[in-house]
Amino acid sequence: MWRSDGQGEFYTYTPPFTIPGFEKNEKECSVPPFSDCNPEYGNSVGRGAFSFKAGTRTIVAERIKLNDVGKANGEIELWVKGKSVIKVTGLVLRAKSSGRIRGLMMQTFFGGM
Repeated sequence: MWRSDGQGEFYTYTPPFTIPGFEKNEKECSVPPFSDCNPEYGNSVGRGAFSFKAGTRTIVAERIKLNDVGKANGEIELWVKGKSVIKVTGLVLRAKSSGRIRGLMMQTFFGGM
């Protein structure tokens, strides 16, 4: 996602750290240069770690590795122009083995502030 002045971020909807068993996910809230977590609305992770330049194409890729059940070894990573710019490890993205990736949803949205 991007914010004012083209500041990019990884906006996630991972299980909130406020839910028992998912406390390790609080590490998303401290990724530099700026992160903000909201258990109800999602997490702004690494805002300003990269920038979108007006009038140019920016290639963005993301990777999500589900954790092994009972372990905090899940990962999220974001690349911009082939360079890893945000990576968070040690996450709990599922609590049961039935939790799996069933699809992907992408949106374009110009956030304020």
